[in-house]
Amino acid sequence: MSIREKLIRRLHPSPLGTPALQLERVLRAPLQYARRKLMARRAQDEQAIPIDRRLGFARFRAQDLPLGLEVVRQSEEVYERPRRFVPWLHDAQLGRHGIAFDILSDDRLLAWPTFLDFALSRTVLATATAYLGIVPVLRRIALGLSRFRADLKTPSGSQLFHFDREDATQLKLYMTVSSVASHQGPLHFLTAETSARVVDALRKRARRRLRASS
Repeated sequence: MSIREKLIRRLHPSPLGTPALQLERVLRAPLQYARRKLMARRAQDEQAIPIDRRLGFARFRAQDLPLGLEVVRQSEEVYERPRRFVPWLHDAQLGRHGIAFDILSDDRLLAWPTFLDFALSRTVLATATAYLGIVPVLRRIALGLSRFRADLKTPSGSQLFHFDREDATQLKLYMTVSSVASHQGPLHFLTAETSARVVDALRKRARRRLRASS
């Protein structure tokens, strides 16, 4: 574990942890940060999908977004090619905890430019910019495959409650390529207000553990 990772783990339980980590990211490239903030203030766009900050999410249909239906169609095509390897992936228990796989590598992404065009479309960029208050950085485009494992008697890995810590504030856009019913384990998430309460409770518990171990 690097020094930075140790620092993140140490700071995260503190109420000042997230602002401190955000400041650290800003100081890496302050001019770029200021430029992106300024561009966001100037980029008021009526095509942005409104997101209630108390909820922290908005629902939409594929047809509500430019290229949305085409992204779904091409995703089905991408899935078809490695389909014969899915049983092997399952048996080998590869991927994250043997339950989730990203089948769209960076090299494969170059062969499917529609995915990038979709992520950089005016509506998606305007929505992300309005919600984050800054011109966003595109971190990744993934085409995930989630597999059922009968041998897992309890939830594991990303099936458990967790936070993604790519940044202090982020926006993720999920689209289901195939139908997902309640018995198949659909994506679950908390509202922004509930998340804040959970974070506060977890930080208090983490501080108690740190004091007990020191």
